[in-house]
Amino acid sequence: MDSRETIRMNTIDSIKQLITGCRELYDLEQKYEALADRVMELPAKNEEGGGVTVSTEDIDAIENLYKNSEMIKRAVEHKSLFYLLDSYEYFLTRVREIFKQDYMPSSLDILRARTKTRGIEETKFTMNDQPCVIYDVGGQRGERKKWIHIFDGVSIIGYVASLSEYDQVLEEDRNKNRMQESLSLFEGILSLIWFKETPVILFLNKNDIFQEKIKTEELGRIFPEYYGGFDAKEALEFIAAKYRQCNAYKDRTLMIHVTTAIETECISPMFERSVAALVVSRGIQSCRSDFL
Repeated sequence: MDSRETIRMNTIDSIKQLITGCRELYDLEQKYEALADRVMELPAKNEEGGGVTVSTEDIDAIENLYKNSEMIKRAVEHKSLFYLLDSYEYFLTRVREIFKQDYMPSSLDILRARTKTRGIEETKFTMNDQPCVIYDVGGQRGERKKWIHIFDGVSIIGYVASLSEYDQVLEEDRNKNRMQESLSLFEGILSLIWFKETPVILFLNKNDIFQEKIKTEELGRIFPEYYGGFDAKEALEFIAAKYRQCNAYKDRTLMIHVTTAIETECISPMFERSVAALVVSRGIQSCRSDFL
């Protein structure tokens, strides 16, 4: 699927998630019920399995609901209680542009889009004249059993955790906090005997969203042992410490980077320096890396 269709799917998913969350928490205004029903019936793909197909009336319905429904706005204020894409606002405020026939996504549009990793995606490249392979694996519960067999021989583990998810719930289990689930998965992976000496690079991502969210959503509401209030630095240090505690083997290298994925000019050099430093320090002749 190309990036344009991914963005269109993200836009439709976002308004559907808002409608679902709104209906679970409150009663949507009666005058918007028919529009909401229309939107909820939109397919993610057309019958031939191609791109997303919507009419002008569908676009009007999406825009009207997002801009004018007071209950939808109220649901946005309590979005931590249901699953919602981080980039929902970015896409829904651009709905007319996104569904234009000649729409061409910008680099920022593409970076904001979300595509679930299904199974295992392999990327081969060379760094400092050494062959490297990255295995990108899905972190969702249903995906984890698919990648356990590739762990043998991995040189470096890369783990991506979202800072902004500290107050959000899982898509597959709304009773489970996303960051707590991420911490549990991280601890489980690092406790495996296969990885006792395998260096780990942890990327605490979406720092831009985190810096804005922490101003109004206190971390202590989810982690009672946190007493730093709305201080972003204190909160960040607390989260980093929680992930460090997952490292059962204290002699293992754990590198932590705070990142914003849409800043590609910073991410690429940071990744290259981290991997290169580990490769050189350990005399690794080839690099196999798992990314979650």
